Amino acid sequence: MKKFISSIMTKGIPARSRYLLDEDFYRRKYGLDKDVDAFNHFVKTGFKNDLNPNPIINIRFVKENYDVESFMDLVSFIENSVGNPSQYFDVEFYYETHSDVKAAGVPAVKHFLRNGRREGRRYSSMHNYTYNELIEIEAVGKEQSGEVYLKELKELAEKENDVELLPFEDHWDNSYALKHKFAIRSNKKIEKRARDDAFFGRKNVVIVGDLSIPQCKKYRIMQKMEFFQSRDVKCSFSHWLDVPRSINLIQTASLVIFYRIPHAKLVSSYIDECTRLGIKFGYDIDDPVFDLRIYSSNVNLNFITAKEKQSILSGVDSYASIIRQMDFVITSTPAMRSHLSDLTSKDIYIWRNVIDSETLNAQYIYGKSYDQKQKADKNDFIIVYASGSRAHEADFSMAIEALHRILNEYNHVKLNVIGYCAMSAKLKMRFPNRVSHTEFKDYVSYITEMAKGDLNIIPLVQDDFNDCKSAIRYLEASMVHVPTMVTAIGDFVNLIDNQVNGILINEPKDWYPQLKACVDGSTDLEILAKRANDYVLENQTIGTLEQKLDPQLKEMI
Repeated sequence: MKKFISSIMTKGIPARSRYLLDEDFYRRKYGLDKDVDAFNHFVKTGFKNDLNPNPIINIRFVKENYDVESFMDLVSFIENSVGNPSQYFDVEFYYETHSDVKAAGVPAVKHFLRNGRREGRRYSSMHNYTYNELIEIEAVGKEQSGEVYLKELKELAEKENDVELLPFEDHWDNSYALKHKFAIRSNKKIEKRARDDAFFGRKNVVIVGDLSIPQCKKYRIMQKMEFFQSRDVKCSFSHWLDVPRSINLIQTASLVIFYRIPHAKLVSSYIDECTRLGIKFGYDIDDPVFDLRIYSSNVNLNFITAKEKQSILSGVDSYASIIRQMDFVITSTPAMRSHLSDLTSKDIYIWRNVIDSETLNAQYIYGKSYDQKQKADKNDFIIVYASGSRAHEADFSMAIEALHRILNEYNHVKLNVIGYCAMSAKLKMRFPNRVSHTEFKDYVSYITEMAKGDLNIIPLVQDDFNDCKSAIRYLEASMVHVPTMVTAIGDFVNLIDNQVNGILINEPKDWYPQLKACVDGSTDLEILAKRANDYVLENQTIGTLEQKLDPQLKEMI
């Protein structure tokens, strides 16, 4: 042991940084022999080859997003809390949630690895995985030792001259992936040619995208998977940083769609491969991340940290660059299509977020709001506000004064905030027993909380950024018979007929009288909810999507 420590120290590597390595995880994931010192292996070999020391530190992610080139750079990165070590762990969230850690001045990741994981502390607002659950997601089982697969596939590669070995390592929550650790693909030169249905038997659509935001993955990737499967179109998807899987899927694709990924050398290699194989490729985007003017004017960004804001704005050119290289673009709303037309002359198609089977199942399992309200206190009037991220504080402020007045005037009114909204704390201080906060747990729980409401509110700042918004929150509330009151902006104005199947607010001053009319019964919310539900079922589901897509897009897919 002394000899080992000495050898490490002579190379300038402090032994106290051993906390970075979860030895059981490392051995399990990479199949190390028992006589190999895991920490020494990671320092000398693992870091260079992008092997992860534990499930919350992704070496490839850190190298690509920060100035980390050596093991000592990694130690400095962690010790100084420079940024997130992966898309699993949120440093800012950890400090905000665990104020004692911030007060003690302890690096967030260091504290979590040494103490927080054993204490069961949350480390991200985007998921609820425990540390042990994350190990199961990230690590490969011992019975599937990488060395065994490598030996077997090397033997196969030696027999077949036209194949090459591709290491398959799950760096993300790739539960979609095959269980084996290694895969092979043909290495024969394929001349550039058109991919047609006759060659494959049927179409095969591949989506390579950013899977790190759960709601984006649901609405922009999984909904497409469901649609393609309903049309008997073969389909698959991959995280864009999962290189082996992405490259493998592209080999047999008839069409490739890149979702919300920035321009990078890695993405260029995907585009080059599509070009080499003659595969048509497009880009799907549901957020104006490509437009600096729109994004920088989004006042909601003033409520996140300066570092987070700078990180978002600095990536604008990267998104614009990749969009210009596409054969076509898919987007979520008419306003988005309008802004994209200033960036590219290629065809732009609208593919809205709609109601999918997950929402229908959630509604079925927990019952419609009508059934739930029979069991609730009929004397309560519950206003529901849902926010999927921390960047909606300015939006909520549009209605906070009206909500304060309503809560002050009507003792039976309650406000339930689902998700993220720090500003609601101001109301909770004044009305502690009537303002509640429910964290996002899973989608079914979210739908259940929404169904308990009498009115769903969606206040928004009226700017170009929100003009790009989809109306998914309106659709989901309508599915559980909860009427919606929303600022007249974005795709809401295209789907809602004011005072018929929803309520549109034109100016901030209109929030109070419209809320008052709902609370005192002047507005018939039951009729609004019924009409909204009928409209959504008839027009905004996966089953009705095909008739709304552009014929050219349908031909491609």
